[in-house]
Amino acid sequence: MTTYIDITGSNIKTGPWIHKVSTKAFTFKTVNGIRFAITENNYYLDTKADKIRYQFMSCAGCSWKHSYVIYMEVRPNVFVYFIQCTEYDLDMRIKQCSDVYHNYDYPNNFEVDAYINQLQRKV
Repeated sequence: MTTYIDITGSNIKTGPWIHKVSTKAFTFKTVNGIRFAITENNYYLDTKADKIRYQFMSCAGCSWKHSYVIYMEVRPNVFVYFIQCTEYDLDMRIKQCSDVYHNYDYPNNFEVDAYINQLQRKV
């Protein structure tokens, strides 16, 4: 099963969350050779932590009907939660994610591997 990992505002010590979300909820898009999984926010609310974060996102004026979550594939079938955005800036945000992927050299980033290994041991 595809793994979705939340690394936003957290680290190994504070406990990122692994999401086992049905792939039916996602639209997959490839930009600059990187695969992204995109879902509407209502599909994302599967843990207490997500509900808390969703409350903050709602305060920013984003209706869940027009709010999306972007996951970026950093290893085969391993997607990390990257950013939340509205439908109006979705394409721009995906482009930013792909720039970050290339700029931070994720394909050769040992920290990412260590991070994923740590998370998989917790499951």
